[in-house]
Amino acid sequence: HIKYKFESMEDPKGISEERLQQLLTANDYYYLPNFVCIDLSKKSLKTKENVEQEVEKAMAGGIVLSKDSVIGINLSMNYLSSQLIADALDLICNELIFHNPMFLTVDQLPVKEIYLASNSLAEVPECLEKFSHTLEVLILNRNCIDTLPSLLTSFTRLKRLEFQGNEIKKI
Repeated sequence: HIKYKFESMEDPKGISEERLQQLLTANDYYYLPNFVCIDLSKKSLKTKENVEQEVEKAMAGGIVLSKDSVIGINLSMNYLSSQLIADALDLICNELIFHNPMFLTVDQLPVKEIYLASNSLAEVPECLEKFSHTLEVLILNRNCIDTLPSLLTSFTRLKRLEFQGNEIKKI
């Protein structure tokens, strides 16, 4: 399970605080209201064509967001290079913008979490920079990254960065 931080008790969707505590304890993960997870993990993604097909399947019918939605994108456990991650993120974001006219550009989308563990990354993808003002969680475990780029310093809201299982030689 991915553990989500419960950020607000203000709008628990009609669930009492006691019931919410039971859910938190019983399920061992946190309930986050309005959390939208686009999960493309374990899809054996390795070509642009199968990235396009899987994104199309995952986004079929359109994902409708509210003004307080939070987006997580999981591309872990595939065979993705930086370019294929850029392609996947572009396709996902374009679909989200198309179905949610209140968001006009990628930098307006509330993308808070991106999971890229166990891929074929030799570097931190530069395409992540467009999420630098919203991203709070970035998971890069078990890739082939040897340098953490200075672009990570532009991530103003990053609360959790994981890169275990990489051979980081310089920062």
